[in-house]
Amino acid sequence: MRKWTKLWLAAMTAVSLNASTLSGVNAETTTVDETSFEVNGQQFDLYESIYPQVEFEIGEGESIHDRIILNEDTLFASVDDALYVSNPGSNFEFVNEITGGKSYRDLSTFAWLYLIYDNGDMQIISPAVASADLLDTFSLEELVEAQYQDINFKLHGSYLNHYTDDIYEMYHYTKNFSPQIIADAYADVRRAEILQEQDPSNPRIQEILDSMYDSYNLLVERYDMSVSEEKAPYFEYFEGVEESAELDERESIIVEAFHKLPLDFQQRLARFGYMTHTDINNIIDVGDFDLSAMAYPAREIHFSEEYEIEPVIIYHEMGHIIDYSSRVYKDPALEEYKSFSDSDEWMSVHQAEWEEEGSYYHEPSESFAQGFAAYWIKKIEGTQTSDYGYENTDIADRPETEAYFEDLFAKLNIEG
Repeated sequence: MRKWTKLWLAAMTAVSLNASTLSGVNAETTTVDETSFEVNGQQFDLYESIYPQVEFEIGEGESIHDRIILNEDTLFASVDDALYVSNPGSNFEFVNEITGGKSYRDLSTFAWLYLIYDNGDMQIISPAVASADLLDTFSLEELVEAQYQDINFKLHGSYLNHYTDDIYEMYHYTKNFSPQIIADAYADVRRAEILQEQDPSNPRIQEILDSMYDSYNLLVERYDMSVSEEKAPYFEYFEGVEESAELDERESIIVEAFHKLPLDFQQRLARFGYMTHTDINNIIDVGDFDLSAMAYPAREIHFSEEYEIEPVIIYHEMGHIIDYSSRVYKDPALEEYKSFSDSDEWMSVHQAEWEEEGSYYHEPSESFAQGFAAYWIKKIEGTQTSDYGYENTDIADRPETEAYFEDLFAKLNIEG
């Protein structure tokens, strides 16, 4: 009998997805049907998988993601069904070799628990292989954590690096999720809930579940926004914020401005939210500056409940969302990346028109966001950012910024 040991890899380090084997692909992805999509003339299967996966069907539901119905009899698989690999090689290159780079479902599955045998062979424990026969090897907390990490992997989309390392192409890839990704993420949630029943008073498991629910909600909100015909953004009230007529009025201002954006930009957002002013300013240290809003890579925007809302701040934060949508991660830990705001094209504009010591827009990501806001507010309203109190950021004084965004819209094939 072969001897084995467990290997529990740190989050987001399991699979190395090398830069595109599809260099030069058409950036647009077209859904062919509910089982595949096409990139540059090649069909990519959405359902077939080398791993055990949950079965599901498309039915009826109140929201779009509710129409994805799981067969809960297929939530769990035995460890005997785990993928067994002989001499896997470095950097887990076998994943690409086995799938041929075509299985979207495999690439978007984060299998980060392994059994390593003394002869170098391994078994890959995918999220569905989380049954009781693993509890002698992994703790209950580890099995629940594995479900959570799979959702985060899908949410942040670093697996898309397999298809391209070009920021303009990546912008298009990051827009859509397939029904299979939502089904697999919901299966993660259900497995975690069922596993929790074995130790319902465990505070660590409850903590993981709470984080999992938030990540799952973000994922399905992005999915619903990306595929629905009417873009009605979600609003969330965070701790310490109460619903009020004043916030309802601000919400109507946000929605009105949001609907003036190109549809493609609207489809990038998961949700808006309100936070207390103290909480939003405790997120990051911005020195002497006072934050009134914050955008996040997971595609949500939070506003301070204390600040008045006007279009420039909305479009500034949407500028960040557009920038986040172009991220190509350089490492699986999501710590290094490239995007629109640090591209050679934008850095040239930033250095010429925005880079001023002591300015809030000294950072390229902030100048990109404000540049987009200045460009868009002029385009749709014929006004300048200074008309809303933002001095020294007018597009009228920044011809290179205006030219950059005209070119970006053309490159992305977005009608303004």
